[in-house]
Amino acid sequence: GPIYPEWGAVLSGGLHVTGGLDPAEFLLVAKDLRAEVDTRTVTANGRVRYRTDELTFEEFALRSSGSSVRLNGSLERNEGILFEADVPELQDFLPAAAGRLRGTGRLAAGEDLPRLELDLEGSGLAWGEYRLDGLRLVSEPGEGPEQLGVLRANLAGAGIGEFHLDTAVVTAD
Repeated sequence: GPIYPEWGAVLSGGLHVTGGLDPAEFLLVAKDLRAEVDTRTVTANGRVRYRTDELTFEEFALRSSGSSVRLNGSLERNEGILFEADVPELQDFLPAAAGRLRGTGRLAAGEDLPRLELDLEGSGLAWGEYRLDGLRLVSEPGEGPEQLGVLRANLAGAGIGEFHLDTAVVTAD
């Protein structure tokens, strides 16, 4: 049966998967792969490769309506996985969500410690009883091996049910 019967997804297009279990590795190639979920269509193109201890995205892109998320690179190499998101309607990818997300970043694990660089903005975000009118999230690498990085989050109009917070600034290093 369907994995998520409540989503009612229909898949079409090109999908080629090869690989094995010993050692664990696979290559997924998507060419105009379409998932029709309710009234939304999500398309995927690109390659995803996993080999023992290495995850690589090769020009992998997800698109739905005017939204897109792109991934490229290897988690275990110094350049990491570069990603770019432009999602004017979050519900294009998450049916129960609302709002806009836009940003870029890099995630790398090939060095001594994982590194995350992130510059993300959001507005009108909501999921269930959670809401956030505005979000700016910036992460930069630390200055040495003892500091993983610096994360700054600016939140506006945060709420959970009846609880509301006008603004909050969080810095972690």
